[in-house]
Amino acid sequence: MTVIREVLGPQAAELRTELDLIDDQVRRIDTIVGKLLRFARPGDYGTFFREVALGPVLRDCLVLVEHVITGADVTVTTDIADAPPVRIDPGEVQQVVVNLIVNAVQAMGARGQLELSLGPMDRDGQAGVALRVRDSGPGIPEDKLASVFDPFYTTKPVEGTGLGLSISQSLVQRAGGLISVRNLGGAGGAEFTVWLPAGGADMDSPGLTD
Repeated sequence: MTVIREVLGPQAAELRTELDLIDDQVRRIDTIVGKLLRFARPGDYGTFFREVALGPVLRDCLVLVEHVITGADVTVTTDIADAPPVRIDPGEVQQVVVNLIVNAVQAMGARGQLELSLGPMDRDGQAGVALRVRDSGPGIPEDKLASVFDPFYTTKPVEGTGLGLSISQSLVQRAGGLISVRNLGGAGGAEFTVWLPAGGADMDSPGLTD
């Protein structure tokens, strides 16, 4: 678009709105392509595995999405317990957490309650850490629960690409972990749980997949 503006010269001002719209769509296409590549070849992106404490990561993610939370009038409560570190790429786990928080806020609409909890949890005799993201939204239709991690599944056709949860699942599984979702009873809402093995676990062994 820079070349087009240079060619048009002063006339570009008359087409500012149209050119800005094209810029926006090009950026959107670039984002979608990047997500497709990350989904198709996650091993080519972010292979810097190291031991990570999830408590500080969660706090940092809340700072990153603060504008989303305050803009939606969402109340956040956290329960962060001492937990062993996990072995994962720091940028990848941040991507997963941010995606889950933003999805939860968007699911609640104008206002709601977001509950985040973190603590140690063994799974099948293996030490690990569980992060739970719970919202007070309408929940996910029961017939769609099994599809939320499918590529291109989205409830936001205008804004979403349907790849966020698919990529998150790939990143978590590559670290030997699990990501799951369930609807909550009573007042409603949904809860996503990310489980990752403790950093001392054998990362050469195949990760859990279901």
